[in-house]
Amino acid sequence: MATHRLAVIIENPSDDGEFLLVKQSPPPKFGEEEYDSYVDSDLWDLPTAELSSLEGEHGSRIVVEGEESCSEKLDLSKLDLNLAIDQVLQRAGFGTPGGVQWKLWKYVKEPEFGPGLPVLTVYIIGKLGPENGVLPGFL
Repeated sequence: MATHRLAVIIENPSDDGEFLLVKQSPPPKFGEEEYDSYVDSDLWDLPTAELSSLEGEHGSRIVVEGEESCSEKLDLSKLDLNLAIDQVLQRAGFGTPGGVQWKLWKYVKEPEFGPGLPVLTVYIIGKLGPENGVLPGFL
C-alpha cells in the first residue's frame, strides 16, 4: 500500500521555459514562544494533489501522453486524475483551462522510511494554450 500524489508542471504559453509554482502554507506554530518567534521564508513548490483510486470500472477521462511508459509500475487509468488535476488547477488559480495536453514527465517512488506509507509521485506536464492567458505567478 502507498500514498499516490500528482505533481503538475504547468508551462507558460510563451516558450520561455517558465512554469507555475505555488506558495506553500506555513507550518503550524510549535507552541513554544521562542521557537514560534522565528519567521520562516516563503516556500514555493509545484502544485500537487493526492491521487485517489477510482471506484468501479470507470477509466480516467484525462489522457496523459506517455503513460504507458510507467504502466508496469502504475496503472494511471485506475487513479482519479480528473479530480487531482481539478484540485491542482483550482489551487493554482485556474478554472478549467481548455486545450491543455498532458504528458507524463516522471514517476517517482520515494524511499520507504519513517512511520507513514511510502509516497509515489506522478509528475505530469501541461502547456497552456494561448486562450488561457498568462498567470502573473509564472517563474
